[in-house]
Amino acid sequence: MKKIYYAHHMWKYYTKIEEYELNLIKKYLGNRVKIFNPSMDFPKNRPDSEIMPLCFQEITNSDGLVFSAVNGVVGKGVVSEVELAKKLNLPIYYLFENTLTKCVPTFNLTNECNFMYATVNTNLEKNNSPER
Repeated sequence: MKKIYYAHHMWKYYTKIEEYELNLIKKYLGNRVKIFNPSMDFPKNRPDSEIMPLCFQEITNSDGLVFSAVNGVVGKGVVSEVELAKKLNLPIYYLFENTLTKCVPTFNLTNECNFMYATVNTNLEKNNSPER
């Protein structure tokens, strides 16, 4: 069984959007894939300084990463998670327009309101759905 890390913004945690995205991941990657979801698979109420190293450890022990954005924008945590997956040469999939697209994403970094966020470079190959 392969393990896929699901990187997404905390705004989506415990929402119908998160549930929808998890179902799309299962649809495209199959039920035999174990999805590691930080919102559900880590203890609650821990500071980011403790959580992010655990996330990086899980990515290191994964076979791939799926990430999603909020209107094309991701936060610092998702950028860091995707960049680690790139360094590890893991397959990366962008959940965009109701499909998964395999890609090597780049980000346009911005800093607003003391929070770093980035827009996803949308020059991704279309119809590059993952193989089961």
